[in-house]
Amino acid sequence: MKNINILAITFFLLGLSPAVSAESLMRTFSYCDSAFFEKIKDYPVLKDVSNTLKNGQLSDSEQVSINLNFSPTGLVTFNRFFISHSNFDKYDDFTYLGLRGQYYFWGFETTQSLEEVVRYTSSKIAIIKVGNTYIYSPMIRHNLQSKWVFNEYATQDYNLDPNAAEKMLVIEKDEQRGVVRFLCTLQGKVTDEDLHYVGLE
Repeated sequence: MKNINILAITFFLLGLSPAVSAESLMRTFSYCDSAFFEKIKDYPVLKDVSNTLKNGQLSDSEQVSINLNFSPTGLVTFNRFFISHSNFDKYDDFTYLGLRGQYYFWGFETTQSLEEVVRYTSSKIAIIKVGNTYIYSPMIRHNLQSKWVFNEYATQDYNLDPNAAEKMLVIEKDEQRGVVRFLCTLQGKVTDEDLHYVGLE
């Protein structure tokens, strides 16, 4: 009887492992660092993402877009992975729409509702509601010499210092396109070291 129970538990755990592994992948993504891009190499469905990143060079105002049908847990299905970059420092003589610095966005899109995505995500990680947006793991580098630390001001209205940068997970609805974006952001005075840290270089 004991042997049967051990076998049953073993097969049960083996059956769970893909779901547990996929959930682990999305938890890793939520930290918005290079560990995610290392992990996706083990997921055939994300092979195009991995290959595109390996072979491509992201330039200003260009967007990398890869169509998907990826459901890491069976509850939320992602239809697209994208990466985009904008350089607002090229406007030397004025601030464009109040924006300065480099802006990087990368992550997933789904046609499911914001409520569904938030309900599932909030059961796994402690996301914070800021207006109509949800954030997680906000980090800031206060100047070019400092380390990345938790950003206690992330829920407030503030301006980044000229040599500062910030990153975080964002969940938001794109009303114009009718999708929900589950994405990471990196913005501000972004260095090559920062790009390496988040996995974009």
